[in-house]
Amino acid sequence: MGVFNKSESVNHETTVIASGAIFKGEISVNGNIHIDGNVEGNISTTTNVSIGNKGAVKGEVKAKKMIISGFFEGKANCHEIEILKDGSLKGEIVVENIIIEKGGDFSGICHKKDKELTVKK
Repeated sequence: MGVFNKSESVNHETTVIASGAIFKGEISVNGNIHIDGNVEGNISTTTNVSIGNKGAVKGEVKAKKMIISGFFEGKANCHEIEILKDGSLKGEIVVENIIIEKGGDFSGICHKKDKELTVKK
């Protein structure tokens, strides 16, 4: 799947919301989460959230890092957000680092996070 590099996934399991799945509610995990389906609700993790090119998330995300190949709409509080080619983010974010690849789309408000702040579950 190649969602997270090996150094990021050490000692962390990955929860997958598969393509075609629809999830409404709150997700809280200690490991990585990869979304290829549709999620409406809040996601909280101490590690990484990846939204695949067929994935869509509407809600609030708190994570160390969020990687977007699909669609995200809502609020996010992350150390780093990476919007890949064809990825789209619409909403309000609080982030220390943001990377937007050519072809990626960001529409919304971005607040710079102080380096001393940490993501809380």
